[in-house]
Amino acid sequence: HRGHKGMSDVEVSPEEHRRESELKSSAEKVIDDAIERLITESTADEIVEDLNNEGSKHLFENVVRRNAANTSMRRNSAFGERLEQLKRHGKEIIDNGRRLSVVRESEKIKVLIQAKRKQLMDELGKPPFVRIIDRLAFVFGLLVMCVTEYFLLRAPQLMYLWYTALIFPLMAIRFFMYHKIKFHYFMLDFCYFCQFMLLFYLFGFGSLLEGERKVNLFKVVFAMSTGPLAWGTVVWRNSLVFHDMDKLTSVFIHLCPPLVTFCLRWYPLHGDLTTACGGGPCTLTFNETIMMPMYLYMFWQVAYYLKTELIDRKKLQSDQEIMTSSRWMSERHPHPIYKWARKRGYKWSPKGLLMIVQIVYTILSMAPLPLFINNYLLHCGFLLAIFVNLLWNGASYYFEVFSESYSKRIEALRKEAKEEVAASEGGQAAKDGHEASEKKHQLRRIQSIRTSLFFFAGFLVALYYFLMLIL
Repeated sequence: HRGHKGMSDVEVSPEEHRRESELKSSAEKVIDDAIERLITESTADEIVEDLNNEGSKHLFENVVRRNAANTSMRRNSAFGERLEQLKRHGKEIIDNGRRLSVVRESEKIKVLIQAKRKQLMDELGKPPFVRIIDRLAFVFGLLVMCVTEYFLLRAPQLMYLWYTALIFPLMAIRFFMYHKIKFHYFMLDFCYFCQFMLLFYLFGFGSLLEGERKVNLFKVVFAMSTGPLAWGTVVWRNSLVFHDMDKLTSVFIHLCPPLVTFCLRWYPLHGDLTTACGGGPCTLTFNETIMMPMYLYMFWQVAYYLKTELIDRKKLQSDQEIMTSSRWMSERHPHPIYKWARKRGYKWSPKGLLMIVQIVYTILSMAPLPLFINNYLLHCGFLLAIFVNLLWNGASYYFEVFSESYSKRIEALRKEAKEEVAASEGGQAAKDGHEASEKKHQLRRIQSIRTSLFFFAGFLVALYYFLMLIL
Protein backbone atom coordinates (compact mmCIF):
# COMPACT_ATOMS: atom_id res chain seq x y z
CA HIS A 1 0.00 0.00 0.00
CA ARG A 2 1.16 3.53 -0.81
CA GLY A 3 0.97 6.32 1.71
CA HIS A 4 -0.09 3.97 4.51
CA LYS A 5 0.41 5.30 8.04
CA GLY A 6 3.89 4.34 9.43
CA MET A 7 5.39 3.58 5.97
CA SER A 8 7.55 5.78 3.74
CA ASP A 9 6.83 6.42 0.07
CA VAL A 10 8.56 3.88 -2.26
CA GLU A 11 9.00 3.72 -6.00
CA VAL A 12 6.53 1.44 -7.82
CA SER A 13 7.74 -0.34 -10.93
CA PRO A 14 5.52 -0.63 -14.03
CA GLU A 15 5.24 -4.37 -13.45
CA GLU A 16 3.93 -3.85 -9.91
CA HIS A 17 1.54 -1.17 -11.14
CA ARG A 18 0.12 -3.54 -13.74
CA ARG A 19 -0.25 -6.34 -11.20
CA GLU A 20 -2.03 -3.97 -8.79
CA SER A 21 -4.49 -2.98 -11.50
CA GLU A 22 -5.20 -6.62 -12.28
CA LEU A 23 -5.76 -7.35 -8.60
CA LYS A 24 -8.22 -4.43 -8.33
CA SER A 25 -10.16 -5.65 -11.36
CA SER A 26 -10.17 -9.16 -9.98
CA ALA A 27 -11.33 -7.78 -6.60
CA GLU A 28 -14.26 -5.92 -8.12
CA LYS A 29 -15.35 -9.07 -9.95
CA VAL A 30 -15.02 -11.23 -6.81
CA ILE A 31 -16.97 -8.63 -4.74
CA ASP A 32 -19.80 -8.66 -7.25
CA ASP A 33 -19.85 -12.48 -7.24
CA ALA A 34 -19.73 -12.49 -3.45
CA ILE A 35 -22.67 -10.15 -3.12
CA GLU A 36 -24.65 -12.20 -5.62
CA ARG A 37 -23.80 -15.40 -3.74
CA LEU A 38 -24.75 -13.78 -0.43
CA ILE A 39 -28.13 -12.99 -1.90
CA THR A 40 -28.49 -16.65 -2.84
CA GLU A 41 -27.78 -17.68 0.76
CA SER A 42 -24.04 -18.32 0.30
CA THR A 43 -21.88 -18.18 3.41
CA ALA A 44 -19.02 -15.83 4.11
CA ASP A 45 -16.55 -18.72 4.59
CA GLU A 46 -17.17 -20.03 1.05
CA ILE A 47 -16.49 -16.57 -0.31
CA VAL A 48 -13.34 -16.28 1.77
CA GLU A 49 -12.11 -19.63 0.39
CA ASP A 50 -12.53 -18.29 -3.13
CA LEU A 51 -10.64 -15.22 -2.14
CA ASN A 52 -7.78 -17.38 -0.80
CA ASN A 53 -7.61 -19.08 -4.17
CA GLU A 54 -7.00 -15.68 -5.65
CA GLY A 55 -4.47 -14.84 -2.94
CA SER A 56 -6.37 -11.81 -1.79
CA LYS A 57 -7.98 -12.73 1.54
CA HIS A 58 -6.32 -9.86 3.36
CA LEU A 59 -7.82 -7.43 0.78
CA PHE A 60 -11.47 -8.62 0.64
CA GLU A 61 -12.37 -10.23 3.94
CA ASN A 62 -13.54 -7.02 5.64
CA VAL A 63 -15.27 -5.78 2.51
CA VAL A 64 -17.25 -8.97 2.09
CA ARG A 65 -18.33 -9.07 5.74
CA ARG A 66 -19.35 -5.42 5.58
CA ASN A 67 -21.48 -6.05 2.49
CA ALA A 68 -23.01 -9.11 4.16
CA ALA A 69 -23.94 -6.99 7.16
CA ASN A 70 -25.47 -4.35 4.89
CA THR A 71 -27.50 -6.98 3.07
CA SER A 72 -28.74 -8.36 6.39
CA MET A 73 -29.69 -4.86 7.50
CA ARG A 74 -31.59 -4.30 4.27
CA ARG A 75 -33.41 -7.58 4.76
CA ASN A 76 -34.28 -6.67 8.35
CA SER A 77 -35.50 -3.27 7.19
CA ALA A 78 -37.64 -4.83 4.46
CA PHE A 79 -39.01 -7.29 6.99
CA GLY A 80 -39.80 -4.44 9.39
CA GLU A 81 -41.58 -2.47 6.67
CA ARG A 82 -43.58 -5.54 5.70
CA LEU A 83 -44.47 -6.09 9.34
CA GLU A 84 -45.68 -2.50 9.65
CA GLN A 85 -47.78 -2.93 6.50
CA LEU A 86 -49.32 -6.06 7.97
CA LYS A 87 -50.04 -4.22 11.20
CA ARG A 88 -51.72 -1.34 9.31
CA HIS A 89 -53.64 -3.78 7.17
CA GLY A 90 -54.75 -5.68 10.26
CA LYS A 91 -55.92 -2.43 11.87
CA GLU A 92 -57.87 -1.55 8.72
CA ILE A 93 -59.48 -4.99 8.79
CA ILE A 94 -60.46 -4.46 12.43
CA ASP A 95 -61.84 -0.98 11.70
CA ASN A 96 -63.77 -2.26 8.69
CA GLY A 97 -65.15 -5.04 10.83
CA ARG A 98 -66.28 -2.55 13.42
CA ARG A 99 -67.88 -0.36 10.74
CA LEU A 100 -69.62 -3.38 9.29
CA SER A 101 -70.89 -4.23 12.75
CA VAL A 102 -72.17 -0.68 13.22
CA VAL A 103 -73.88 -0.79 9.81
CA ARG A 104 -75.53 -4.09 10.67
CA GLU A 105 -76.71 -2.72 14.01
CA SER A 106 -77.98 0.40 12.24
CA GLU A 107 -79.93 -1.73 9.79
CA LYS A 108 -81.44 -3.67 12.67
CA ILE A 109 -82.44 -0.40 14.35
CA LYS A 110 -84.00 0.86 11.09
CA VAL A 111 -86.01 -2.34 10.74
CA LEU A 112 -87.15 -2.02 14.36
CA ILE A 113 -88.12 1.63 13.86
CA GLN A 114 -90.06 0.78 10.70
CA ALA A 115 -91.91 -1.96 12.57
CA LYS A 116 -92.74 0.42 15.43
CA ARG A 117 -93.74 3.12 12.95
CA LYS A 118 -96.04 0.72 11.14
CA GLN A 119 -97.58 -0.23 14.45
CA LEU A 120 -98.00 3.44 15.43
CA MET A 121 -99.51 4.42 12.08
CA ASP A 122 -101.92 1.52 12.34
CA GLU A 123 -102.96 2.77 15.77
CA LEU A 124 -103.27 6.37 14.56
CA GLY A 125 -105.41 5.25 11.65
CA LYS A 126 -107.87 3.47 13.86
CA PRO A 127 -111.18 5.22 14.50
CA PRO A 128 -110.75 5.46 18.32
CA PHE A 129 -107.60 7.56 18.08
CA VAL A 130 -109.03 9.84 15.39
CA ARG A 131 -112.09 10.35 17.54
CA ILE A 132 -109.94 11.26 20.54
CA ILE A 133 -108.21 13.99 18.50
CA ASP A 134 -111.56 15.31 17.35
CA ARG A 135 -112.87 15.28 20.92
CA LEU A 136 -109.86 17.26 22.10
CA ALA A 137 -110.40 19.78 19.30
CA PHE A 138 -114.09 20.02 20.25
CA VAL A 139 -113.23 20.71 23.91
CA PHE A 140 -110.59 23.25 22.88
CA GLY A 141 -113.04 25.06 20.61
CA LEU A 142 -115.66 25.33 23.32
CA LEU A 143 -113.14 26.55 25.89
CA VAL A 144 -111.87 29.21 23.48
CA MET A 145 -115.43 30.41 22.89
CA CYS A 146 -116.14 30.54 26.63
CA VAL A 147 -112.96 32.48 27.41
CA THR A 148 -113.67 34.84 24.51
CA GLU A 149 -117.16 35.43 25.90
CA TYR A 150 -115.65 36.22 29.30
CA PHE A 151 -113.33 38.86 27.86
CA LEU A 152 -116.12 40.41 25.79
CA LEU A 153 -118.50 40.66 28.77
CA ARG A 154 -116.21 41.19 31.73
CA ALA A 155 -112.92 42.66 30.42
CA PRO A 156 -113.36 43.89 26.83
CA GLN A 157 -110.47 46.33 27.23
CA LEU A 158 -108.16 43.27 27.54
CA MET A 159 -109.56 41.41 24.55
CA TYR A 160 -106.45 42.27 22.52
CA LEU A 161 -104.28 40.28 24.96
CA TRP A 162 -106.45 37.17 24.54
CA TYR A 163 -106.24 37.56 20.77
CA THR A 164 -102.45 37.88 20.94
CA ALA A 165 -102.15 34.78 23.12
CA LEU A 166 -104.08 32.72 20.55
CA ILE A 167 -102.83 34.05 17.21
CA PHE A 168 -99.25 32.75 17.38
CA PRO A 169 -99.90 29.09 18.31
CA LEU A 170 -102.83 28.90 15.90
CA MET A 171 -100.73 30.29 13.06
CA ALA A 172 -97.94 27.84 13.84
CA ILE A 173 -100.38 24.91 13.80
CA ARG A 174 -101.93 26.13 10.57
CA PHE A 175 -98.58 26.51 8.86
CA PHE A 176 -97.60 22.98 9.86
CA MET A 177 -100.91 21.54 8.65
CA TYR A 178 -100.97 23.55 5.43
CA HIS A 179 -97.32 22.92 4.59
CA LYS A 180 -97.94 19.18 4.86
CA ILE A 181 -100.67 19.33 2.20
CA LYS A 182 -98.90 22.11 0.22
CA PHE A 183 -101.48 24.77 1.04
CA HIS A 184 -99.03 27.08 2.83
CA TYR A 185 -99.14 29.75 0.10
CA PHE A 186 -102.67 30.51 1.29
CA MET A 187 -101.00 32.11 4.31
CA LEU A 188 -99.86 34.95 2.03
CA ASP A 189 -103.48 35.99 1.46
CA PHE A 190 -104.93 39.32 2.53
CA CYS A 191 -106.61 38.00 5.69
CA TYR A 192 -103.21 37.06 7.14
CA PHE A 193 -101.86 40.45 6.19
CA CYS A 194 -104.70 41.95 8.24
CA GLN A 195 -103.56 39.93 11.27
CA PHE A 196 -100.09 41.38 10.90
CA MET A 197 -101.40 44.95 10.59
CA LEU A 198 -103.52 44.54 13.73
CA LEU A 199 -100.54 43.23 15.71
CA PHE A 200 -98.42 46.05 14.35
CA TYR A 201 -100.98 48.56 15.57
CA LEU A 202 -101.25 46.89 19.00
CA PHE A 203 -97.53 46.58 19.71
CA GLY A 204 -95.48 48.39 17.08
CA PHE A 205 -96.89 51.86 16.62
CA GLY A 206 -95.62 53.21 19.97
CA SER A 207 -92.04 53.53 18.82
CA LEU A 208 -92.60 53.89 15.06
CA LEU A 209 -95.72 56.00 14.56
CA GLU A 210 -96.95 58.96 16.57
CA GLY A 211 -99.74 61.52 16.63
CA GLU A 212 -102.03 61.65 13.63
CA ARG A 213 -100.38 58.66 11.99
CA LYS A 214 -101.34 56.45 14.94
CA VAL A 215 -104.99 57.54 14.67
CA ASN A 216 -105.05 56.96 10.93
CA LEU A 217 -103.50 53.53 11.38
CA PHE A 218 -106.30 52.56 13.79
CA LYS A 219 -108.89 53.64 11.23
CA VAL A 220 -107.16 51.63 8.50
CA VAL A 221 -106.97 48.54 10.71
CA PHE A 222 -110.61 49.03 11.73
CA ALA A 223 -111.64 49.26 8.08
CA MET A 224 -109.73 46.14 7.00
CA SER A 225 -110.92 44.08 10.00
CA THR A 226 -114.58 45.08 10.07
CA GLY A 227 -114.78 45.24 6.26
CA PRO A 228 -113.28 42.48 4.06
CA LEU A 229 -112.10 40.31 6.96
CA ALA A 230 -115.50 40.11 8.71
CA TRP A 231 -117.40 39.67 5.45
CA GLY A 232 -114.96 36.89 4.57
CA THR A 233 -116.85 34.61 6.98
CA VAL A 234 -119.83 34.91 4.64
CA VAL A 235 -117.96 34.74 1.33
CA TRP A 236 -115.80 31.77 2.33
CA ARG A 237 -118.62 30.05 4.24
CA ASN A 238 -116.70 29.77 7.50
CA SER A 239 -118.36 27.34 9.94
CA LEU A 240 -118.23 27.12 13.71
CA VAL A 241 -117.33 23.42 13.79
CA PHE A 242 -115.77 22.71 17.16
CA HIS A 243 -114.08 19.39 16.43
CA ASP A 244 -112.23 20.64 13.32
CA MET A 245 -109.08 22.63 14.15
CA ASP A 246 -108.76 23.97 10.60
CA LYS A 247 -112.29 25.37 10.59
CA LEU A 248 -111.87 26.81 14.08
CA THR A 249 -108.68 28.58 12.98
CA SER A 250 -110.45 30.06 9.95
CA VAL A 251 -113.21 31.38 12.20
CA PHE A 252 -110.64 32.86 14.56
CA ILE A 253 -108.75 34.59 11.72
CA HIS A 254 -111.87 36.25 10.32
CA LEU A 255 -113.84 36.95 13.51
CA CYS A 256 -111.34 37.89 16.22
CA PRO A 257 -109.82 41.03 14.56
CA PRO A 258 -113.31 42.59 14.17
CA LEU A 259 -113.98 41.80 17.85
CA VAL A 260 -110.65 43.31 18.91
CA THR A 261 -111.22 46.54 16.96
CA PHE A 262 -114.77 46.66 18.37
CA CYS A 263 -113.36 46.54 21.90
CA LEU A 264 -110.65 49.11 21.07
CA ARG A 265 -113.32 51.46 19.71
CA TRP A 266 -116.01 51.11 22.40
CA TYR A 267 -114.05 49.87 25.44
CA PRO A 268 -110.65 51.61 25.48
CA LEU A 269 -108.12 50.62 28.10
CA HIS A 270 -107.62 54.26 29.16
CA GLY A 271 -109.68 57.38 28.52
CA ASP A 272 -113.10 57.83 26.98
CA LEU A 273 -114.73 56.45 23.84
CA THR A 274 -112.73 58.76 21.60
CA THR A 275 -109.32 57.45 22.75
CA ALA A 276 -108.79 55.23 19.72
CA CYS A 277 -109.50 58.20 17.47
CA GLY A 278 -107.01 60.47 19.21
CA GLY A 279 -109.52 62.27 21.41
CA GLY A 280 -111.50 63.60 18.47
CA PRO A 281 -114.78 62.39 16.94
CA CYS A 282 -114.63 58.82 15.64
CA THR A 283 -115.79 59.26 12.08
CA LEU A 284 -114.57 57.90 8.77
CA THR A 285 -114.22 60.08 5.71
CA PHE A 286 -114.16 58.69 2.18
CA ASN A 287 -110.37 58.87 2.23
CA GLU A 288 -110.18 57.01 5.55
CA THR A 289 -112.86 54.48 4.62
CA ILE A 290 -111.83 53.61 1.06
CA MET A 291 -108.65 55.28 -0.16
CA MET A 292 -106.13 54.59 2.62
CA PRO A 293 -107.22 50.95 3.09
CA MET A 294 -107.09 50.47 -0.69
CA TYR A 295 -103.58 51.94 -0.80
CA LEU A 296 -102.54 49.33 1.73
CA TYR A 297 -104.45 46.64 -0.15
CA MET A 298 -102.63 47.50 -3.38
CA PHE A 299 -99.32 47.40 -1.52
CA TRP A 300 -100.13 43.86 -0.37
CA GLN A 301 -101.30 42.88 -3.86
CA VAL A 302 -98.05 44.01 -5.46
CA ALA A 303 -96.00 42.16 -2.84
CA TYR A 304 -98.12 39.04 -3.33
CA TYR A 305 -97.64 39.18 -7.09
CA LEU A 306 -93.87 39.60 -6.74
CA LYS A 307 -93.67 36.63 -4.39
CA THR A 308 -95.84 34.19 -6.33
CA GLU A 309 -95.27 35.25 -9.94
CA LEU A 310 -91.63 36.35 -9.97
CA ILE A 311 -89.62 35.21 -6.95
CA ASP A 312 -91.21 31.75 -6.59
CA ARG A 313 -92.30 31.30 -10.19
CA LYS A 314 -89.97 28.37 -10.98
CA LYS A 315 -90.83 26.66 -7.69
CA LEU A 316 -94.56 26.88 -8.34
CA GLN A 317 -94.19 25.74 -11.96
CA SER A 318 -92.11 22.72 -10.97
CA ASP A 319 -94.63 21.61 -8.34
CA GLN A 320 -98.22 21.86 -9.51
CA GLU A 321 -99.47 20.42 -6.21
CA ILE A 322 -98.63 23.63 -4.34
CA MET A 323 -101.95 25.41 -4.05
CA THR A 324 -102.37 29.17 -4.38
CA SER A 325 -105.49 31.31 -4.47
CA SER A 326 -105.46 31.58 -8.26
CA ARG A 327 -105.04 27.82 -8.70
CA TRP A 328 -107.80 27.18 -6.18
CA MET A 329 -110.16 29.57 -7.94
CA SER A 330 -109.45 28.21 -11.45
CA GLU A 331 -108.73 24.50 -10.85
CA ARG A 332 -109.76 23.05 -7.51
CA HIS A 333 -112.95 25.06 -6.81
CA PRO A 334 -113.57 27.42 -9.74
CA HIS A 335 -115.06 30.76 -8.78
CA PRO A 336 -118.64 31.29 -10.08
CA ILE A 337 -117.53 34.36 -12.04
CA TYR A 338 -114.64 32.38 -13.53
CA LYS A 339 -116.99 29.54 -14.57
CA TRP A 340 -119.43 32.07 -16.04
CA ALA A 341 -116.63 33.65 -18.10
CA ARG A 342 -115.38 30.26 -19.32
CA LYS A 343 -118.87 29.18 -20.42
CA ARG A 344 -119.19 32.28 -22.57
CA GLY A 345 -115.82 31.81 -24.18
CA TYR A 346 -113.95 34.54 -22.30
CA LYS A 347 -110.35 33.50 -21.78
CA TRP A 348 -109.63 35.62 -18.76
CA SER A 349 -106.52 35.10 -16.73
CA PRO A 350 -107.36 33.53 -13.34
CA LYS A 351 -104.86 35.85 -11.64
CA GLY A 352 -106.26 38.99 -13.28
CA LEU A 353 -109.84 37.92 -12.56
CA LEU A 354 -108.97 37.18 -8.94
CA MET A 355 -107.43 40.65 -8.52
CA ILE A 356 -110.48 42.38 -10.01
CA VAL A 357 -112.94 40.37 -7.89
CA GLN A 358 -110.98 41.04 -4.70
CA ILE A 359 -110.74 44.77 -5.38
CA VAL A 360 -114.49 45.06 -6.00
CA TYR A 361 -115.27 42.90 -2.96
CA THR A 362 -112.93 44.93 -0.71
CA ILE A 363 -114.47 48.25 -1.73
CA LEU A 364 -118.04 47.02 -1.28
CA SER A 365 -117.29 45.47 2.13
CA MET A 366 -115.87 48.75 3.45
CA ALA A 367 -118.74 50.95 2.24
CA PRO A 368 -120.91 50.70 5.44
CA LEU A 369 -118.01 51.24 7.86
CA PRO A 370 -118.79 54.92 8.66
CA LEU A 371 -122.09 53.72 10.14
CA PHE A 372 -120.45 51.05 12.32
CA ILE A 373 -117.67 53.16 13.78
CA ASN A 374 -120.11 55.87 14.81
CA ASN A 375 -123.01 53.75 16.09
CA TYR A 376 -122.62 51.18 18.86
CA LEU A 377 -125.89 49.32 18.19
CA LEU A 378 -125.27 48.98 14.45
CA HIS A 379 -121.77 47.76 15.15
CA CYS A 380 -123.05 45.18 17.65
CA GLY A 381 -125.82 44.09 15.28
CA PHE A 382 -123.34 43.57 12.45
CA LEU A 383 -121.02 41.41 14.55
CA LEU A 384 -123.98 39.45 15.90
CA ALA A 385 -125.16 38.76 12.35
CA ILE A 386 -121.69 37.50 11.43
CA PHE A 387 -121.69 35.18 14.45
CA VAL A 388 -125.16 33.84 13.66
CA ASN A 389 -124.00 33.10 10.11
CA LEU A 390 -121.06 31.13 11.53
CA LEU A 391 -123.44 29.13 13.74
CA TRP A 392 -125.79 28.46 10.82
CA ASN A 393 -122.97 27.22 8.62
CA GLY A 394 -121.72 25.04 11.46
CA ALA A 395 -125.18 23.53 12.01
CA SER A 396 -125.49 22.87 8.28
CA TYR A 397 -122.12 21.16 8.31
CA TYR A 398 -122.99 18.89 11.22
CA PHE A 399 -126.40 17.83 9.90
CA GLU A 400 -125.72 17.74 6.17
CA VAL A 401 -122.04 16.93 5.76
CA PHE A 402 -120.61 15.58 9.00
CA SER A 403 -123.06 12.72 9.43
CA GLU A 404 -122.14 11.31 6.02
CA SER A 405 -118.48 12.25 5.63
CA TYR A 406 -117.01 11.42 9.04
CA SER A 407 -116.70 7.68 8.45
CA LYS A 408 -115.27 8.37 4.99
CA ARG A 409 -112.72 10.69 6.54
CA ILE A 410 -111.62 7.99 8.97
CA GLU A 411 -111.26 5.49 6.13
CA ALA A 412 -109.23 8.01 4.13
CA LEU A 413 -106.90 8.55 7.10
CA ARG A 414 -106.45 4.80 7.53
CA LYS A 415 -105.68 4.38 3.81
CA GLU A 416 -103.19 7.23 3.88
CA ALA A 417 -101.41 5.69 6.87
CA LYS A 418 -101.15 2.32 5.08
CA GLU A 419 -99.74 3.97 1.96
CA GLU A 420 -97.07 5.73 4.00
CA VAL A 421 -96.08 2.48 5.70
CA ALA A 422 -95.94 0.64 2.36
CA ALA A 423 -93.77 3.37 0.91
CA SER A 424 -91.40 3.15 3.87
CA GLU A 425 -91.06 -0.63 3.36
CA GLY A 426 -90.07 -0.40 -0.31
CA GLY A 427 -86.95 -1.92 -1.87
CA GLN A 428 -83.43 -0.63 -1.38
CA ALA A 429 -83.38 1.03 -4.79
CA ALA A 430 -86.56 2.87 -3.94
CA LYS A 431 -85.05 3.90 -0.60
CA ASP A 432 -81.90 5.19 -2.27
CA GLY A 433 -83.95 7.12 -4.79
CA HIS A 434 -86.08 8.53 -2.01
CA GLU A 435 -83.00 9.60 -0.05
CA ALA A 436 -81.53 11.34 -3.10
CA SER A 437 -84.85 13.04 -3.76
CA GLU A 438 -85.08 14.03 -0.09
CA LYS A 439 -81.63 15.63 -0.23
CA LYS A 440 -82.61 17.68 -3.29
CA HIS A 441 -85.83 18.63 -1.55
CA GLN A 442 -83.90 19.75 1.53
CA LEU A 443 -81.62 21.94 -0.61
CA ARG A 444 -84.63 23.50 -2.34
CA ARG A 445 -86.29 24.03 1.03
CA ILE A 446 -83.22 25.79 2.44
CA GLN A 447 -83.02 28.00 -0.64
CA SER A 448 -86.75 28.75 -0.38
CA ILE A 449 -86.43 29.70 3.29
CA ARG A 450 -83.48 31.98 2.55
CA THR A 451 -85.36 33.67 -0.30
CA SER A 452 -88.48 34.08 1.85
CA LEU A 453 -86.50 35.66 4.70
CA PHE A 454 -84.98 38.21 2.35
CA PHE A 455 -88.40 38.88 0.83
CA PHE A 456 -90.15 39.43 4.17
CA ALA A 457 -87.32 41.62 5.46
CA GLY A 458 -87.66 43.83 2.41
CA PHE A 459 -91.45 43.68 2.75
CA LEU A 460 -91.36 44.98 6.34
CA VAL A 461 -89.00 47.83 5.48
CA ALA A 462 -91.11 48.81 2.47
CA LEU A 463 -94.31 48.55 4.53
CA TYR A 464 -92.98 50.91 7.19
CA TYR A 465 -92.05 53.62 4.72
CA PHE A 466 -95.31 53.09 2.82
CA LEU A 467 -97.27 53.63 6.04
CA MET A 468 -95.29 56.75 6.74
CA LEU A 469 -96.26 57.95 3.26
CA ILE A 470 -100.00 57.22 3.22
CA LEU A 471 -100.77 57.95 6.88
